[in-house]
Amino acid sequence: MIDSYIQMGTFLNNRNSIYSDYEKAIEFFEMGLEVSTTAHILQRASCFEGIGDAGRYLQNVIIATENYAKAELLYRKLENYNKIATCLHRTGDLLLDQKNYTLSKSHYEKALEFYTKEKNWLFVASCLSNIGEIYVLQGRKEDGLHNFNKALALHENHKTDPKHSAFTLFEVGKLYLDSLHIPNRDKYFNKALQIVEQDNLLDGIAYGNILMANLKYNDGEYVEAKNYAKKGLRIALSYGHKIKIRMAYLIASKIYEKMGAYDEALQNYKSYREIDTQVQQKENNEFSAELETKHQVEKQNTILLQTEKEKNIAKNQRNLIIVFLFIFLFLVLILIRYQIKLKKSNKMLFQKKEEIQNMNTSLVKTVNYKNILLKEVHHRVKNNLQIICSILEMQIDSSGNSKLQEKLQTSIDRIFSMALVHEQLYSDGKDETIDAQGYFYDIINSIKSSQKFTNKKILVRLQIEAIHVNLQRALPLGMILNELITNAYKYAFDYQSDGFINVSLKSDGSYVFLDISDNGSGIDLSKARTNSIGLQLAKDFTTQIRGTFTCFVKNGTHYKIAFPMMINTAKIS
Repeated sequence: MIDSYIQMGTFLNNRNSIYSDYEKAIEFFEMGLEVSTTAHILQRASCFEGIGDAGRYLQNVIIATENYAKAELLYRKLENYNKIATCLHRTGDLLLDQKNYTLSKSHYEKALEFYTKEKNWLFVASCLSNIGEIYVLQGRKEDGLHNFNKALALHENHKTDPKHSAFTLFEVGKLYLDSLHIPNRDKYFNKALQIVEQDNLLDGIAYGNILMANLKYNDGEYVEAKNYAKKGLRIALSYGHKIKIRMAYLIASKIYEKMGAYDEALQNYKSYREIDTQVQQKENNEFSAELETKHQVEKQNTILLQTEKEKNIAKNQRNLIIVFLFIFLFLVLILIRYQIKLKKSNKMLFQKKEEIQNMNTSLVKTVNYKNILLKEVHHRVKNNLQIICSILEMQIDSSGNSKLQEKLQTSIDRIFSMALVHEQLYSDGKDETIDAQGYFYDIINSIKSSQKFTNKKILVRLQIEAIHVNLQRALPLGMILNELITNAYKYAFDYQSDGFINVSLKSDGSYVFLDISDNGSGIDLSKARTNSIGLQLAKDFTTQIRGTFTCFVKNGTHYKIAFPMMINTAKIS
């Protein structure tokens, strides 16, 4: 049955037959594929090739390229090099029609390798001629002529079917179309026409007559040119090749114009424009399809290259694959025989799944419990630190030494900034980060409270962005803030009754910037470097978070700290 479908499709695919019907041919090949099995490799390959041919004749690039690629894969399994080359050759023809010269040439060259391996000199010559045509279209006429001559030599040396050399002769003749100094330049056309007319090749006859019309038109022999154009047009119309019909109408309009027959010239030009519009519309509709075709062809080439690499391995594994097939069939029989056991296994798997789900639930509870414990740890650390602060405050109350009281208060402020971190971690944070905005407000409020014994009016102005930092950065950052704000309160306003302190915390996504400044008298940097413990602590904590510390005096003291948003905490000592 499948062979009958292939025969009918092949009969309808004959370009030189009055019974040709390419769309009907596709239907027969598709019916052949429907009744075929995977064992019918050769027949399926023939069906795909036939659909590709029909698509090519219908100028449907997508149908043609996809089916040639499928046929090529099957022919590679059969190691049928001639057919592999044929699929590559015809795909190259399609790409050449689409003016994709690079990809078309690549396909011709691959086909050339397979044809040469099989010593199929007829199609070796055909590929050489096609590549020569590409060279000419790219403006490389010398390379094109070289390929044409190689093709003609192969036709002559191997006595191939003369009709296949006709199109090569046409291409050589086209190179001499405008070269009046070449003796007997139309001999190529005449010889080619003689061959195609002898074998009644409609496509070749139409093409040859249109080319001869161009040749005679260029020579000024308008009557002969008209006869050739009319004959070419008539034959092209008989088998419906729009591109050649368009060529014929165009040259005919030019000829009639030179002959002064303006009505005929206008009529032919209108026909040319009408068919040109149809062709252009088709080309526009297929433009996006061309891009997809290129992608599919490149994808297919990648698959083919991989297939070629795996071919030798596949040869050595054929017997092993047969053994595997028998084992597979045996296993299928076992599976059918023990379906009840399989159901039982599925039930057990379901029970295991429930056990795993229960374990996951238990793990979630464990994690939640550990998080609660971690928060409790932070809570207790915070409480312990507050106890220490309370003890120090009691020491302040019992001490009559003002300097000792001041130092104890400084220690309390430092410990309080650490306690705040742990307070936020157990009270607000869902993870091991804290909100720098709330943290800064709490530290500064604490410092302001501890400095309330001063009778100076000091305004603290804050611009704090909502930035989250982890424990490893929060503690040093709080200590830096504590030391620098405390220093400002203590030393910046010795000679002023009021002033302000500006605190800014911003981020650009990569770095965090902390700026602290006042409008006080400014510190003596030379003495501060050696005498100020607070300033030294601020620098040390900045180093700990991989930051940079800058201090300068201009209408007050300015501190600028910058550190990276993300820090490798494993490297922090």
